[in-house]
Amino acid sequence: MLLFLDRSKAHRNDEVERWLKANRKAIRVKWFPIARPELNPVEECWNLLKDELVANRLHPTFEEMKMVIREKMRTEKFKLNPINYLC
Repeated sequence: MLLFLDRSKAHRNDEVERWLKANRKAIRVKWFPIARPELNPVEECWNLLKDELVANRLHPTFEEMKMVIREKMRTEKFKLNPINYLC
């Protein structure tokens, strides 16, 4: 399996490093270049949605916020250009 990760702190902590090392035979990691979020399609999707879903909004609970984001991500048709992500 090929796993693409950006270089956020959440992906570079000790727990993740141990997990990746323990699973290195099954998973190959490719890191997105530093400071290049435009190469990450997930970042582009999030940028298209975040203002609509979370900016200046108060969700009563974290679970409700996750549900709103999940539903939007599931139903939104993103018009991403795959050429932008070929490395």
